[in-house]
Amino acid sequence: MRNFILFLFILAEFLLITWQGTTYAQVKFTLEPRLTLTTEHDDNIYFTASDEESDMVTHISPGINFKVEAPSGTIDMDYEYQHVFYADHSSNDSDRHYVSVDGWKQFSDQWKITLKDDYMRSEDPYKVQQFIGAIKYENLEYDYNEAHASIIYSFGDENHVKLGYHDMFFRNRASNVENTENHYPFLDTVYWITPPWGIHVQLGEELSRFDYSDDFDEFHGGLTLLHKLDLNTRVSLKSSFSDMNFNGSSNDYRIYDVGAGLSKVFSEHLGISLGAGYYLQDVSDDDDEDSASGYLNFWAKYEKYSFKFELSKGYDEIYFDGEDLGFSHYWIVGGKGNYNIIDDLSFSLESYYREDKFPQTEDNIKEQTLYFDCGLTWDVTQWLEASVEYSHLNRDASEEDYEYRDNRITFNITLYKDFNW
Repeated sequence: MRNFILFLFILAEFLLITWQGTTYAQVKFTLEPRLTLTTEHDDNIYFTASDEESDMVTHISPGINFKVEAPSGTIDMDYEYQHVFYADHSSNDSDRHYVSVDGWKQFSDQWKITLKDDYMRSEDPYKVQQFIGAIKYENLEYDYNEAHASIIYSFGDENHVKLGYHDMFFRNRASNVENTENHYPFLDTVYWITPPWGIHVQLGEELSRFDYSDDFDEFHGGLTLLHKLDLNTRVSLKSSFSDMNFNGSSNDYRIYDVGAGLSKVFSEHLGISLGAGYYLQDVSDDDDEDSASGYLNFWAKYEKYSFKFELSKGYDEIYFDGEDLGFSHYWIVGGKGNYNIIDDLSFSLESYYREDKFPQTEDNIKEQTLYFDCGLTWDVTQWLEASVEYSHLNRDASEEDYEYRDNRITFNITLYKDFNW
């Protein structure tokens, strides 16, 4: 399937330039080579809970971005190679590769395809942690890939039918460790029955495979009733259902989830969404779990600054990281923002705090995760950018095996040049 997605990307790029109605003069090509030098102080290079080892880490990172844009679609491809030096732990020196491809093609007023793929070959747990969660550094040399493809048929102003496929795999090149893969075909449909009333239908089947843990198939279904109070205000009533079936000794379960929500756009600069609900996990041969859920999201975007805020409570299913602890009751609070101090100097800040409780684990494991990141970026010239960043990642848990800490101070200098034709 991954080779098929790669074939679709190549086909989309070909159609982008040659499809009828698009001439060469309408196509814009952008090529941006770059070179980044990074110096980083990491106070816990192995992501351990104790006996931390620190080091100065240097990255030399040539990269290139290539974009093709036309009235009927876009293809954006990026590749970066990193050669990494450790000052005191030279046995960790490595070569890393990061590849991303993103594109879409509009065939007509109704038909569109979207394609996206991200690949990493690395040994850095901090990088993959942003995608699938906690990964222990010990014996970590991984390949990670996440791909998404969809075909969209649009009819009317906001109606659509989307058929999609999501694919993920994580491979650790070390021996005797867990490898995972996940396949998720899905259907997503929005239909406005009358101008103020609509429905949103979601169906999908998650197929997950592991080397040592129990494989599982999980069906997801959801139905949401939509109602527009006015052009900028929308309310929703949602009900969803999932059916988890393990191929092994783990207990199967079903999840029933209902809720109501409201979203409001006050202006082009301000918006808010909020909601509340209830969910029930019906577990085979074990105690059921249930709880209230809710969320509050607020965003603002102005010329000099922007920020987003999130507060939410609900459930999660965590099976693809290094812990595989499963069903979780969680709550999270966090946000991120950006401020343009002057035209060429900006400040960014992102932070969140999250608590998880895993009721199906033997000791009812609890975790508290704190993430903080801030940085300054300076556009020195049209071809030179400099930045400094501090990040903090800390997880406390009721069992030490699931704890880790990491602090990094990073300095970057990037040379780049755009070529357009």
